Amino acid sequence: MTILEFKSNIARKNRIDKIYNYVITSLAIFGGLFFLYKFEFTEWYEIKSLAVNVAPKIMIRILYIFLITVGLYGIWRIPHLYSFSQIKCLSPIEDKLTVIEKVKIKLNFSNQKVSDNSFECKYLGLLYNPFLVRIFIDEESYLINVQQIDPTGGFIDFGNSNRVKNKITKIILKSKNPES
Repeated sequence: MTILEFKSNIARKNRIDKIYNYVITSLAIFGGLFFLYKFEFTEWYEIKSLAVNVAPKIMIRILYIFLITVGLYGIWRIPHLYSFSQIKCLSPIEDKLTVIEKVKIKLNFSNQKVSDNSFECKYLGLLYNPFLVRIFIDEESYLINVQQIDPTGGFIDFGNSNRVKNKITKIILKSKNPES
């Protein structure tokens, strides 16, 4: 398997999730714009004319700001879900396989799928958040992709997948340079 095959395999597996996430973000943006338009530019709601109680006005403004913010965050975040970290390393494949074994043991990976030069494992995070970790090795580098597994779907993981990816990267770099 080559790097391009590995990347296209992951993109193909996640095509439905990507479409689903973009639909959710579009709905959030359109919902926020709908409430923005209805509340600010029309006489849609009678609380707008009441000068006594400002709490409903504030709540509707918070609602449309929240929806638009979540939608824009989703549009920015979704492409990053499928990004890879690449670690350049010219060590032999056998050395890289031993490093991957160290990572598996140190992070207690489970449900491992192994092919010639790619690995797919599950990792449980701090609060038992499940992550899908994919690692590809070739003659020149390691390629790492981490995605949080959420049974209900979604793209908001509060940076947890990047933290897991950084943890794996640190272990690989430490194994690559044991004196540091």
